[in-house]
Amino acid sequence: MSDPIVPARVYPAGTPLPPAAGAPPQPPLGPDFIPPWRAAAPPPPPAAAPPPAAIEIHHVHTHTVAPADEPEPEPRFNWARLTAWARPRQTTLGLTAAVIPMPHTGHSLATGWSTALNDARNTGSISGAYVLAGAALTIAVLIDRRRHAWWSRTLLAATVIGGTGALGWYDPITLLTGVRPS
Repeated sequence: MSDPIVPARVYPAGTPLPPAAGAPPQPPLGPDFIPPWRAAAPPPPPAAAPPPAAIEIHHVHTHTVAPADEPEPEPRFNWARLTAWARPRQTTLGLTAAVIPMPHTGHSLATGWSTALNDARNTGSISGAYVLAGAALTIAVLIDRRRHAWWSRTLLAATVIGGTGALGWYDPITLLTGVRPS
């Protein structure tokens, strides 16, 4: 690799190089000479025009048949079941009858039940008041499911609203920790 390059021949500038051994002779170089790799490709021969085709017209007629009565889409929530269960008139009448004070006493059915549960809580045990309230609520729900009348809804409203008499604010703490108020 470190050997110097020694030229065998020196060609003066502008002198064409001799052809290599076995190479075809080169065309004479002139001022208009363009090498083959730079010459533009010859244009393709003109294509013969296709024969004219016959024109065909097709008529497509489409019928879309839809059912006569399409069902309406289902609502996201079936409000009819909720209103059937709630029975708005009976519920309004029952709530009103449960909270209106009775004449000469000044207490309603709900406040009377609340007072009874509060007395059971203060004189007996806390759990006894909860058991009494739960049993009354269960019976009221069963009656309301069997009898669709205003008085059954009144009984249910009175047990739900009056059931708050069995509740105490400190009961969840007592239930979780066992600590009783002093």
